[in-house]
Amino acid sequence: MGFKNWFINEEAEPGNIPGLDNLILQLKKHHNIADSLADKIKQFIINSGTPKIEIANLNMALGASLHDRVIINSSVFSRELSHILYVVFHEIAHQYQYKKHGFVEMFKYFEDELQTHEAVKILRKAENIADNYAIRKLKKLQKEGEKIITSGLYGFYAKMPDSSLASYIKMVKNNLKSDDVRNPEKISSTLWNLIKPY
Repeated sequence: MGFKNWFINEEAEPGNIPGLDNLILQLKKHHNIADSLADKIKQFIINSGTPKIEIANLNMALGASLHDRVIINSSVFSRELSHILYVVFHEIAHQYQYKKHGFVEMFKYFEDELQTHEAVKILRKAENIADNYAIRKLKKLQKEGEKIITSGLYGFYAKMPDSSLASYIKMVKNNLKSDDVRNPEKISSTLWNLIKPY
């Protein structure tokens, strides 16, 4: 899979998503978002094919995108609306990637056969795409007249050093058996165990 093909493709997906209404409720509770914005957020998430959305206290993460759900850290809702949506859109962008390329393929940087610098390159590319897509989505909503401030927004992973990404990969691999790197449930379980509340 070439990096140039890692784009996000929005196609309509039918169905309701458990937890989506609660996400919108929290956004309205903390920022009183307009119905027009709520509808656009809901449709974006529905189109991604995200199976479920949860809000929980997390360690070491503002959000996570697993094979069976997206989790948003409850602490995010105390921040500015644009920052909340940036986190949400970033994690949902990963769901679009999973839908296009497959969950296991998007986590191939955990495979033992890869050198560290190769794994870091793959991880950074995936995260930068999710970052950039989240920012573009926010700017598009702003142009459509939604009350979102996008000035000062930048991709979180663009400035993250390779050493930090390498440490993350090593930490996960230390908790993931080598024969589990092609198993979506095992990968998700390992990631969840690292970020779940104590």
